[in-house]
Amino acid sequence: MMENKPKKCYNPKPMAPVKKVAAQPADIIIEIGCEELPASYIEPAAAEFAAKIVALLDEKNVPHGEVAYYHTPRRLAVTVCGVAPKADDKIEEYTGPAVAAGRAEDGSFKPPAIGFARKLGLPPEKLSVKKLAKGEYFAAEIKIPGDKTEKILSDGLQGIISTIKFPKSMVWNETKFRFARPIRNILALYGSKIVKFSAGGVQSSAKTFGPGPGFGKKLTVSGTAKYLQALKNTCVLADHREREKLLRRALEAAAMSVKARVLFDEDLVSEVNSLVEYPTALAGRFDKKYLALPEEILITCMKKKQKFFALRTKEGALSENFVAVKNGISSGVERIVAGYEKVLTARLEDALFFYKNDLKLSPDAMAAKLSGVTFRERLGSMADKTARVRKLAVSFADAAGLKEDAKKNAARGAELAKADLTSEIIFEYPELCGIAGAIYAKNAGENDTVVSIIREHYRPSAADSDGTVPSGAEASIVAIADRADTIAADFAIGIIPTGSEDPYGLRRAAAGLLKILLEKNISLPLNLIFAEALRGLVDSSDERTKKTISSDIDGTLAKIKDFIRLRLETIFQESGRGIDEIRAALAAGFDDVPDAAARAEALGAAKNDKAFEQITVSLKRAGNIIRQAQKAGTDVKTLAVDETLFAQDEEKELSGAVESLLNDFEILRKSRNYPEALTLLTKLAVPLENFFNKVMVMAPEANLRGNRLALLSRIVEHYRLIADFSELKGA
Repeated sequence: MMENKPKKCYNPKPMAPVKKVAAQPADIIIEIGCEELPASYIEPAAAEFAAKIVALLDEKNVPHGEVAYYHTPRRLAVTVCGVAPKADDKIEEYTGPAVAAGRAEDGSFKPPAIGFARKLGLPPEKLSVKKLAKGEYFAAEIKIPGDKTEKILSDGLQGIISTIKFPKSMVWNETKFRFARPIRNILALYGSKIVKFSAGGVQSSAKTFGPGPGFGKKLTVSGTAKYLQALKNTCVLADHREREKLLRRALEAAAMSVKARVLFDEDLVSEVNSLVEYPTALAGRFDKKYLALPEEILITCMKKKQKFFALRTKEGALSENFVAVKNGISSGVERIVAGYEKVLTARLEDALFFYKNDLKLSPDAMAAKLSGVTFRERLGSMADKTARVRKLAVSFADAAGLKEDAKKNAARGAELAKADLTSEIIFEYPELCGIAGAIYAKNAGENDTVVSIIREHYRPSAADSDGTVPSGAEASIVAIADRADTIAADFAIGIIPTGSEDPYGLRRAAAGLLKILLEKNISLPLNLIFAEALRGLVDSSDERTKKTISSDIDGTLAKIKDFIRLRLETIFQESGRGIDEIRAALAAGFDDVPDAAARAEALGAAKNDKAFEQITVSLKRAGNIIRQAQKAGTDVKTLAVDETLFAQDEEKELSGAVESLLNDFEILRKSRNYPEALTLLTKLAVPLENFFNKVMVMAPEANLRGNRLALLSRIVEHYRLIADFSELKGA
């Protein structure tokens, strides 16, 4: 029989208390998977998505590292590195009742202090005393713990996704959620944890999706660091920058395979990169007979209809080969290329047909058909507009001092500028407006200047990524006339941009007009430009136009000038000028746009100079005194300086300085040497300051007061020809 011996108990040494390990920062990855997005939507939406996530973290005081965004046609993704596990704690300070009201003489707390402490969840003894201007008050600082990052993201991401802006959005299910395309998948991780939320009926998860149709092929993502690689393993390059590099290499390799080089169109590169998740470039060929098409038409046909890249031979001629880009890697390349060639051949055949038909008509015959093309409802036809623009072009060319031959070319160019709107090729390819007209005009024997006017009068346009203005004076004049007529006509019938609404692109038209005046240094007065454009509408041969335009021409002109001023402010700001110097310069007049630009630039260069800052302060003071006198009933403009009335040396000193400077100032001003004119102005700083320190301008004697006001007015009015110095900061 076995003996039951008691078991020995193992008695380990007491363990040290377990220390809590503080949570470490982790990365965030958020990906919206959706049906294929339009190419133009993708980059702006991805950038906005990233900005909104960062804004959420910053608003909630969550420390974080760098942010990056990625996109393909079917996904918008954002990563944020080193995101803290929780928001920073906040300290909020509360001020309560006065100590005198909350503490008794024996030191005990009275009900006001007790109630204040209870409201904050504190014993009264924890209250501090804060000294304010009114006396001593009870106060307390309360620490408010920051929310966990996962909660902040869970609460905020649906709202962020719902507010991403798209040109058009849609609803696709009962949730009524709006997005550019139906959402099919949401990947949301903080570190390795799923950030739980839903959008459009889709619940977030740790899964993304691979290539191919549908969204069934899911990939589990264990963390942000492995996101890009996991997709790359399935031939999806989510990093659009990496994808573009591959696209460029693939295009070059395909071109080299047919002994040609790629015509890199940056807009097309960007668009194609947004159409694929993994680019594969394939070279194809079309019949040489299509090389009879003008290059611009042939290239546009390939670009706009098929997103194909044109090639050039080693000799520089346009090649009969092209490069197409397909999404992903697949077999059966020969069949795919044959399909591309078949579709392109049909497009080129149409283009050649349209081109040959257009050549049967002269540019004048095309222009004659403009009477059947509506310019704008209530504003007649394009023929009516053409007649007005021709008249304006001749007038502006004369005002700008162009020679007779140039005036004739401007008139002829204006007559034919819109003729191609009636052509067959423009019906199919409207982006060729101006270009097609120039081709047809050249073919008809028009001179190079007229051809250039037709080609360039749309510049600068949204299609020109570099914002190029017309190269010649005549083309610039016609471009100005065309835009002036459009702006004047729309304002005359009440079509005025408001807020974000600008259906006819008047802001763009105004910006283009101003850019031409600035870059070509054309000093055509804005008042002349738009007054004549409005008169052209009044004198229009179209009776309906006459009846529908506003009868208040002066009022319409004033509205146009206000509108132009705002556009000019924007242009100057975009060039890096401060808003104060811009407004100071424009307050002195902006009828001559290049002159206003020169004055604003001179102010920007001078305003940080100490001497200029001093004279600016004095000029503002002088302007204020004059305004106050005018409000009191003094007509300062009728006053003249009388040296016999000078009663103090400071008056004589200032008057002498003014007289010695004004002649040189006028010479500098008229020659637009504004930097030197402003430097000359600083020589008045000391005598003007002495004048203000020693002389009472608003003297009780009417004759002395008037004489001193006249002296100040003489200074202010001359320098107000350059700027209103009261608009300058620090003035």
